[in-house]
Amino acid sequence: MICIAPNTFHRNADCESLLWQPRTGGCVILKDAEAFLAPLRHERRPFDDIVADIAVALDAKPEDVCADAETLFEELVAGGLIEWRKEGTLTCGESLIKGRIDTDDEGSEEYGYSPTDDFCERHGIPADFHIDLTDACTERCVHCYVPKGQKDFLPVELVEKALEEFRAMNGLTVHLTGGEAMMHPDFERICRKCVELNINFLVFSNMTLCDDKRIAFLKEVEPQFINVSLYSMKPEEHDVITQLPGSWQRTMDAILKCCEAGVACRIATPLLKENQDALPALQRFADEHHMHLVPAADIIAQADHGCGNLAHACSVDELRRVMTRDHGLFHKFYEGKMPSCDAKVCDIGEARLYLNAKGNYYPCDSMHEYVLGNVRENTVEEIWKGEKLNYLRGLKNRDFGACASCEKRPWCKVCPAANFNATGDLFKHHPSTCELAGVIREVYGKAVMRDA
Repeated sequence: MICIAPNTFHRNADCESLLWQPRTGGCVILKDAEAFLAPLRHERRPFDDIVADIAVALDAKPEDVCADAETLFEELVAGGLIEWRKEGTLTCGESLIKGRIDTDDEGSEEYGYSPTDDFCERHGIPADFHIDLTDACTERCVHCYVPKGQKDFLPVELVEKALEEFRAMNGLTVHLTGGEAMMHPDFERICRKCVELNINFLVFSNMTLCDDKRIAFLKEVEPQFINVSLYSMKPEEHDVITQLPGSWQRTMDAILKCCEAGVACRIATPLLKENQDALPALQRFADEHHMHLVPAADIIAQADHGCGNLAHACSVDELRRVMTRDHGLFHKFYEGKMPSCDAKVCDIGEARLYLNAKGNYYPCDSMHEYVLGNVRENTVEEIWKGEKLNYLRGLKNRDFGACASCEKRPWCKVCPAANFNATGDLFKHHPSTCELAGVIREVYGKAVMRDA
């Protein structure tokens, strides 16, 4: 009896087939193999029945395809991507297949290489779909890009419409976010819809609403992980940022209960004036509980172009001190290489699509006012292949004026979204952008020079 392993996702585009297990990193991309993979289900089926289906698809005799099927399936078992019960014994490998096999190139183990992103980009598929279920929240974080007072909820029927259209395009991963995603009255129905459609999904949350009942639900539906906003291991520092007394305790209790229940969590922490010394303790906590810590050195202006929240960003001196002290804690990799003027400025429009609580599609993090269309009038495919995203896909470094040749450019994240939120102009940056790049150049440039 054979089946696709739990939490494994199967997609086919043109002549390529993808099997991906995001929780372990197991991934394989095969050419001309869909006849062998299409008969596989998440429910167990007899090997002979699967071979019979393969034979029909290939217009061959079962005995002529049996050996090839057995060889392929054993390899996929070794990669932890399928399970095969033989004579009462379940066989499911612990090793991982990473990258690509049966293709013309050898793949890559370079830093940041993602075979799923590669697959999706090659076939014009949005790999990730971020859905802001609501812009209401239990907290009022001082640095948040959502303007205060907004309390929209995206109707569940429109969420399901968008999910079905995304899945029809072979989309892989959905990010359920907010505001506070768990405030949505149909949060559980939306999670179950992702499971029904065989979509990998993540939840972005502050966890203040995550009680025992909700944790039991999350264990049942198995999101890839919960991305938790945690700003400090000191309750008073965290609560000053969230402006919700007692929020640290509620968040911490939920994280620990999720760990105990086997619900994976990841900690996200922007660096602010209020928590500039918090990262080492957060890293120790994350390591102790086998979680990733994802710190960020920059924050983005509000979606309505208000920059008041940027007052909470660290000063140049504070950034220099923290990045020097916590050099290894930042997840970004600063190579110190000048990109060519003809290189794409970023991956905007290549991997991700966003939908906000008003039903408007937008192209990048928090860029709500750059409207691509609306879920009520447009399909995901229409937006993804539309003129506005095609324009953004074509942006090159040379389009950003002096930034393209600036001496800080190798250490600068030239970001159309950050520019647009701060200034209303894709090509005009906020002064804080240059300040951050200068510190990164100073701190990380020394390491590049030592390694040269």
